[in-house]
Amino acid sequence: MPPKRRLKTRLGELLLEKGVITKERLEEALILQRTKCKGKVLGEVLSDLGYVTEEEIYSALAMQLGYPYIKIANCSIDEETLTLVPQESAEKFNIMPVDRIGNILTVAMLNPLDEDSLKGLEEALGLKIKIFVTTPSELKKAQRENYGAGGI
Repeated sequence: MPPKRRLKTRLGELLLEKGVITKERLEEALILQRTKCKGKVLGEVLSDLGYVTEEEIYSALAMQLGYPYIKIANCSIDEETLTLVPQESAEKFNIMPVDRIGNILTVAMLNPLDEDSLKGLEEALGLKIKIFVTTPSELKKAQRENYGAGGI
């Protein structure tokens, strides 16, 4: 069952709650977003200003969506788990298999709301998928280090 989502709590409010940014910096970013940075999401504006890190943004997004956050660099991924999701699929769907226990495959991903990809993955593998959120740079680094140039 998917986790309870906190979508009503805005990203800026979560970053304030966590003490990552000040109210003044949030207000500044919101004004910029409405005026000069139209089309950018708040996390991008805050990052461009140097007020937050990628990890702080994605950790707050994970909290907002009701999923756990994972730092893949802290994980040791075995080859058997890697072979479950070919490199091409991992890159296409922005996921990284992290661990398998029984019929549950833990994956790190950028967008846990991509239910079509997750359903397709579950059906193709015959496994339940447990989702963790990670950052784009962590994901790309893990894919590069674990799959390598040639892939598995």
